[in-house]
Amino acid sequence: MLKFSDLYKHTQSTFSPNGSYVASIVDQQRLVIRNNTISLTIMHVFDCQHPIQHFQWSPNSKHIVTVSYDRSIVQAWSLIDIYWHGRIRDEFFGIRRVWWSADSTSLLCSSDFKLRISVWMLADKQVRYIRYPKFMEKGCEISPDGKYVAVIENRQGKDGISIYTWSATALFKYIVTDTIDLCNIRWSPDSRFIAVWDNCLYYKLLVYGVEGTLHASYQAYEHGLGIKSIAWSPDSSLLAIGSYDQKARILRTSDWEPICEFLHPSTLDQKFQKSAVNHSVLKRPFNIPILRPEYDTPFPKIGIGYCQFNSNGKFLCTRDDSMPTAFWIWDISRLECCMIVLQQQSVKQLAWHPRDPYRLAVTCGYQYVYLTEHGDNEQQQLKLGVVPVPAADFRIRKLNWSMNGESLLFHDSELFCLAQQQQQQDHDEHIQKNKFVQL
Repeated sequence: MLKFSDLYKHTQSTFSPNGSYVASIVDQQRLVIRNNTISLTIMHVFDCQHPIQHFQWSPNSKHIVTVSYDRSIVQAWSLIDIYWHGRIRDEFFGIRRVWWSADSTSLLCSSDFKLRISVWMLADKQVRYIRYPKFMEKGCEISPDGKYVAVIENRQGKDGISIYTWSATALFKYIVTDTIDLCNIRWSPDSRFIAVWDNCLYYKLLVYGVEGTLHASYQAYEHGLGIKSIAWSPDSSLLAIGSYDQKARILRTSDWEPICEFLHPSTLDQKFQKSAVNHSVLKRPFNIPILRPEYDTPFPKIGIGYCQFNSNGKFLCTRDDSMPTAFWIWDISRLECCMIVLQQQSVKQLAWHPRDPYRLAVTCGYQYVYLTEHGDNEQQQLKLGVVPVPAADFRIRKLNWSMNGESLLFHDSELFCLAQQQQQQDHDEHIQKNKFVQL
């Protein structure tokens, strides 16, 4: 049962990594820091000189950075010493993306025209540069253990990956990748591997170790559009690959062999379960509404655009972009579909609970949030409930969990609110107000 806070104005909001605070942008130039409690008590207010287009917490939650891309200005603020703040301006090369180093002591800024990545060290006010970045807004990933930074580079027309130490100042390893047009990279949760995949015109997945060893090369098919999304299981034992052919494939990392393919047909026949969210499917075959892909436009809306494991790797949630009102949940232990949910509106966001393996939050862009929970029996492992946000004309555009999963943040275009799990005594008092409605 959820208990909701009051509504507050914002243009952007997010939790701190440690889950203690909520930061929001108000009136374009004001950064407001609140406690992560149902009262959302204001802790600090920072006034910026220029409109804030982006902000980001440091990994240790002690600092926060605000960015004005139009003016190429970055400002850093401290929650420990509220009188300290840093300012970076790069009016010649511009700023396109800003993110923190793993140790929270440096800021990395990518420039316009893919010229360089600047590493600004806040403690000693020095700057170093990473040359040859291939992308401006992606292709730079920090390892989960915080020891390395991997950057996609293009040197003399050849793609590669440079692995730097945690401060992004010393080159540890340079890997020349066997790709035609390297698209992106993804660290494994245990920081042992880097998954590398080609542009969607070519189906090719490579897995390298930190030391540069090629562990796997996988190509499901040769002709047709290739990889659209990938996801590692939490223990790094599995790698899910979403493709444009409307299939999700699972690789086992012990031998890098595929163990199954999950199909996403628009017509459900007898192979799929006889009921969906407690409503029996009376007529077979049952057709899921689909969009007609526009193949003459970049990145057509077809294929598995979303695939994500839950917190313990038991379930995998997928969505085919050509069927925007539906999503699938697969049981990895049984290698079968355990739930298909069909909404009346397009699914805007899916977010697994960071700790509860049975809890998935879903929003379709209106007043309700859908939450899965543990099912009643072995045949029904998951069930779905719906909770309305108790506010008129509130439309959930985005949602995100706190790190411990105790809070859920709902974003409207101009307002936001916080929801937390009620204690049992509060639940008894408010059961009629915010009760789950079984579909």
